[in-house]
Amino acid sequence: MNYPLPDFHRQRNLDSLSDEVLRRIFGYIQSSADTTHPEILIASVTHHWRELAIKSPSLWTTIRINHDRQISVLSDILLRSQNLPLSIYVRLDAFRYRFFTEYLVAIDILIPHVARWQLLSVTATNPVLHLLSGRIHLLPMPALEHFELVQCDTGQIQHLGPFIFEPSTFHTLRLERTMMYAADASLLAGLTHIELKDSSLAMLDEHKLLSLEYPNLEARAPSMVALRHIVLEGSNPAHDRGPAYSPSFSPAHLTSLSIARLAAPSMDLVQALSRFYGTALSAPALRYLSIKEIQGHALVMLLSVLPRGYTPTSGTPHARGYRLGWDRRSRAKCVRGRCVRACTCAHRRSTDPQPPSYSECMADAEAYRARWGGGVACGGCVVVCVELIVSFTDNNFISLLLLL
Repeated sequence: MNYPLPDFHRQRNLDSLSDEVLRRIFGYIQSSADTTHPEILIASVTHHWRELAIKSPSLWTTIRINHDRQISVLSDILLRSQNLPLSIYVRLDAFRYRFFTEYLVAIDILIPHVARWQLLSVTATNPVLHLLSGRIHLLPMPALEHFELVQCDTGQIQHLGPFIFEPSTFHTLRLERTMMYAADASLLAGLTHIELKDSSLAMLDEHKLLSLEYPNLEARAPSMVALRHIVLEGSNPAHDRGPAYSPSFSPAHLTSLSIARLAAPSMDLVQALSRFYGTALSAPALRYLSIKEIQGHALVMLLSVLPRGYTPTSGTPHARGYRLGWDRRSRAKCVRGRCVRACTCAHRRSTDPQPPSYSECMADAEAYRARWGGGVACGGCVVVCVELIVSFTDNNFISLLLLL
């Protein structure tokens, strides 16, 4: 028969664990995605757990500010984190005047610790983003590595800043429905990842990198010299006026490019996209390319820039092959089959005269990954490093995807 363990026995067993074992448990709970505030959960188990948790600074380095979090505990959390780097997550997806004052207090408590900010991720409404920008602009953030700003309402997209980063530290930028600028373009020299969703192509334009209203008219070298990954999705609400587009990034180290839902309603934006395409696709180390839902002039310009026989290079010195999957309408829909010819340089061991369908390729790819966790062998040819899939509907280009 089974009997419930008395509470005092349960507590005694939990307290009997060594500090080293408890710290391992703390680390596991902290990394779990099942709890929002793991440090509070850990400190509430037993008195011994609480004492050890308070003495573990790494347990208190994640700061979360939302509508339900009590700001009164913020000072205690910062004190317990000692001098370790901080990861700050602000989630205020509904503007509430009741919480507005508390949010101001939270920002004022965090600002003295700005030198410790390692990650700052803000998902909030337009008024909150403006408030944050007004409080931290021109404050040096020497330890900041990752910066994310997401506007979650339908307010007007604004240009926030200027912000001061440390070029040798600041590596990742993600903007959604908003824009930002640095105090100086040289502060973006260390960026390796940039993701713009429903933002602006101006972030990738050297002339408009610091201002849309007052673009820089002087010709100068790209500021983002270390950029390796670009994700560009959504419309491009950039002003058409001003100097012609000039890339703000160097393609020398670019290895990954994802573009989706781009539009070119004016000839100026068509030309800007053309220069952007040309720069990004000329990257000598490009290994991953994803193109989705590009239509109209933006698609025509892309196809005109995409080189014949284009294929990304692989970083491995071994022999490699490529896998091509397309449906039977691809050649007719793809401007004389130009996208299909993108893998004519592929090394094939054999070629099936009747290529498999897109769904067959995907099914076989998943089955092979599940078994081997690597390449794909299907339809008479072998994939060692790269999988290339081209898919079409009746009228619209859907995707061109190369995966390592």
